[in-house]
Amino acid sequence: MNYLWEITSALWRFIDQRDQLLIVSLHRINRPHGLPVSTVEKTLKFLADQYHFVLPEELQDKKIHEKMAMLTVDDGHMEIYSTLYPIIRSLKISMVVCLTTDFFLKNRWLWVDKIHWILEQPGSAQKIQAYVLPDNISFAGNQVYLRKYIKTLPLSLRDELINSLADHCRLTIPSEPAINFRPVKTTEVHNMLKSGRVELASHTVTHPILMNLPDKDLDFELQHSKKELENFSGRRIHSFCYPNGLPGDYDERTKLAVNRAGYSMAFSSSEGINYKGSTEWNQLKRIHIHRTLPTFKMSASGLTEVINRLKNN
Repeated sequence: MNYLWEITSALWRFIDQRDQLLIVSLHRINRPHGLPVSTVEKTLKFLADQYHFVLPEELQDKKIHEKMAMLTVDDGHMEIYSTLYPIIRSLKISMVVCLTTDFFLKNRWLWVDKIHWILEQPGSAQKIQAYVLPDNISFAGNQVYLRKYIKTLPLSLRDELINSLADHCRLTIPSEPAINFRPVKTTEVHNMLKSGRVELASHTVTHPILMNLPDKDLDFELQHSKKELENFSGRRIHSFCYPNGLPGDYDERTKLAVNRAGYSMAFSSSEGINYKGSTEWNQLKRIHIHRTLPTFKMSASGLTEVINRLKNN
């Protein structure tokens, strides 16, 4: 079946010759909730053979031509340098590293990593089965539901609930990110920048869901993170990456704030391809690297979008 999808995807790529910008998203590698390095390497090798890789600074004229690709890596964990960067150099491609500045520059936990850390501790999976969310909601240990629920909360309630979850599992969250949740080092990012193959993007200061923020806090997250990264790198920051980035995590108000902060483009997590003439630069679509290469090839060809449209009509 996979072989059939690969042939179909290749045929569709041949038929669809529209100019396009394919933006690929990646989070963790070689982690329980991340992707195997072999999968990432095979996917990037496929892209390097098929597309011309670009960085945001090369698209300030917002002109898409031929078949362009861009790799975006969210959050800024340590394996970016130790695992991913050698692959980037070997394939002679480029990547955009989307950094949350409190995490990267101040070594402060990403709130979602605290949840992953709790769930990875021995015995937590069993203990969490009995945990009841506020309003007497039982999620029966469904981790996806838990993360979706927590992201809807105001920041103070979000942090309170995460601490309550740790207490329920009889755990004390370390004051700084645990070893497998640490950020890439500043010296390593400087080394990558020197190569010319890496550009930085802002991913806010604290990784909040922007829809939950009042205007003052929203502007701070967008503008201060940009300023911090520009001061760190000595380079202009052109692009922004929405935390979580799905519909409902941002709206017209947040898109206006992105423009106000001086970004020329912003990455969402809505799956799809950006075609010449129909690209919305403050909510660019991305394709997520899948665990199976045939599935990714199908999405990257645009065939998945076509099938979904046919299903909905």
